[in-house]
Amino acid sequence: MAPVRTTGAIVVAAISISMAVLSYIVSSKKKKNKKFRNGLIDAIGNTPLIRINSLSDATGCEILGKCEFLNPGGSVKDRVAVKIIEEALESGKLTRGGVVTEGSAGSTAISLAIVAPAYGCKCHVVIPDDAAIEKSQILESLGATVERVRPVSITHRDHFVNIARRRALEANEVASKHRKSVQMNGKPLEQTIDYTTGEEKQSSALPHNCKGGFFADQFENLANYRAHYEGTGPEIWEQTGGSLDAFVAAAGTGGTVAGVSRFLQEKNPNIKCFLIDPPGSGLFNKVTRGVMYTREEAEGRRLKNPFDTITEGIGINRLTQNFMMAKLDGAFRGTDLEAVEMSRVLLKNDGLFLGSSSAMNCVGAVRVAQSIGPGHTIVTILCDSGMRHLSMFLLQFYTEDSKLFPSHMVASFELLLILGKCEFLNPGGSVKDRVAVKIIEEALESGKLTRGGVVTEGSAGSTAISLAIVAPAYGCKCHVVIPDDAAIEKSQILESLGATVERVRPVSITHRDHFVNIARRRALEANEVASKHRKSDQMNGKPLEQTIDYTTDEEKQSSALPHNCKGGFFADQFENLANYRAHYEGTGPEIWEQTGGSLDAFVAAAGTGGTVAGVSRFLQEKNSNIKCFLIDPPGSGLFNKVTRGVMYTREEAEGRRLKNPFDTITEGIGINRLTQNFMMAKLDGAFRGTDLEAVEMSRVLLKNDGLFLGSSSAMNCVGAVRVAQSIGPGHTIVTILCDSGMRHLSKFCNAEYLSQHGLTPKATGLEFLGIR
Repeated sequence: MAPVRTTGAIVVAAISISMAVLSYIVSSKKKKNKKFRNGLIDAIGNTPLIRINSLSDATGCEILGKCEFLNPGGSVKDRVAVKIIEEALESGKLTRGGVVTEGSAGSTAISLAIVAPAYGCKCHVVIPDDAAIEKSQILESLGATVERVRPVSITHRDHFVNIARRRALEANEVASKHRKSVQMNGKPLEQTIDYTTGEEKQSSALPHNCKGGFFADQFENLANYRAHYEGTGPEIWEQTGGSLDAFVAAAGTGGTVAGVSRFLQEKNPNIKCFLIDPPGSGLFNKVTRGVMYTREEAEGRRLKNPFDTITEGIGINRLTQNFMMAKLDGAFRGTDLEAVEMSRVLLKNDGLFLGSSSAMNCVGAVRVAQSIGPGHTIVTILCDSGMRHLSMFLLQFYTEDSKLFPSHMVASFELLLILGKCEFLNPGGSVKDRVAVKIIEEALESGKLTRGGVVTEGSAGSTAISLAIVAPAYGCKCHVVIPDDAAIEKSQILESLGATVERVRPVSITHRDHFVNIARRRALEANEVASKHRKSDQMNGKPLEQTIDYTTDEEKQSSALPHNCKGGFFADQFENLANYRAHYEGTGPEIWEQTGGSLDAFVAAAGTGGTVAGVSRFLQEKNSNIKCFLIDPPGSGLFNKVTRGVMYTREEAEGRRLKNPFDTITEGIGINRLTQNFMMAKLDGAFRGTDLEAVEMSRVLLKNDGLFLGSSSAMNCVGAVRVAQSIGPGHTIVTILCDSGMRHLSKFCNAEYLSQHGLTPKATGLEFLGIR
């Protein structure tokens, strides 16, 4: 069998100003000699196929998961969005400036909202109001207009799909009136869409000045099926070398299971293809019995939500044009509880943080393994991650690579390439995945950490999330101390991942209650308790019944370390040089290989300093002519240190300040002390960036490149432009896209929050950086 990836994709993305995206070298023969892909669109697909170790070991089968959550938009629906829009543009049903409408439970809508701007289009989404609230938040942050409506039968005129179809018609009517008005008097008719009729009053509106509408119609549009027949299926065949015995997946629109099953069975009719169906869906009966439902149960006779399940985007009580293309050998029924349990098992044992449909697909894979027996290879789809399911699937039941694309936005920079390494496509969603793995592996090798022990860390979020995901894969637990001014969704993600979390007030690093210092103490406390247990065992063979009491004369903590932990280890991302080594041994060499050594400059911000240190030192050791720079946010002292050799005046020294040393909305970057990691950096200069520049940059990249980035990524891109302005055209500059905007919805990507801080973005291009 062909090699199967056992780690997530590492991709590089390229940014405007002839922005482009590099990528890791995919296994596809078609792309074997290509070190970068043409833009965000070309970054979609060719996702890794990984062995799901826990399920494979338990069943005796090779159970492989296609990591569709590593697509730029975070789900399998990226493929569908691209195919639908491209076919619509080719046919003339959609034009640049038009609006794509869709009725979607979330992921297709998010993919359309990300992909549409790359084609010069807008997006309007109608979504049922029982879908996870974070999906609406993401859509609005992506610039789509959103309607939340009550769930009703597909036969009802106000089903979300039917409303979306009407919105496209309304947009076409308005566009037609505008065109006629222009033809008559050269002056466009000033008109907006009025949703208020005798039967309905909508609070949302289609995007203004749209040049017609196109209803994506993911359920019936066979572009959905073709996306998988021409893409996903062939990729699976190539990645397995054709050596697979079965494929299984759930169905919502039916496009995935249809496209993949038909392709695989045309290649080899001996490959068995199955459906896994959630509660209330009629597809199981249709596949196994030929009848979808009794007359009384027909969806046309039911006006309420036809089934009640916490899984999203799968299960349906009608036959779609896409599903009818499927070639299936059988079906299995899965339950909500099985999906929930599966998600927790995969998180604990494999470090896979998956959403409801992905978990149900894995239930299906086990069912197939039980049915056909050990010694077989089974493939399923890991549709999306758990990041979009925090409010329902991961809370309600919770107990416990890239790419080069040209942009003509700035003519004077046509000969300049700014490349971004897409670290947000790591399995844990950020650059910190590398650091977490390196820290834990070195600790285990040295004996400072043992299986069953707890890893503690003080982190503003991303390192903590990566540790929480990675630790279980090494049989360890995770306890995180986080400042209470960090975006709340980071705490929510951590808790959903099973980490114990303490939120504390921000104070100076010299204060004993700085979040990093508290995390250090927690590791010591865990070691003390573990030592007492060991001594007790040695004395009488019976472990001491003891828990950690955080209440002292000076503090009272509401959180607790995981029980029964076998000692503690303080990750210490700021001072632990495993951080630096992760980038010196990994990120730096990847950038060198992906650019073929043809780069002129590297720039990044610093928090712990590990990334900028590891990458800069590696690159300059390979070629001392490569210039490496720092971009520093407001209030941080590193800019002064690099440019003037002095970090701050005596009065400004952090040791004399007990309050938060700076005020910026960027997270995870900027610091007022020198860390062991940062001191390893080899830098040629530094630039200062502002909060507003970062906000404006994030909106420009979203609008023009479909890149939905977080605050540190946006600041890095500001730095890339600053370097470009400094060294001039004809050069290649690389930066890091640390994480996506998914973790910044409450602050950096929240319009109300930005308005309160005077940071409302207004730019249409890069004029905020002096480029017109």
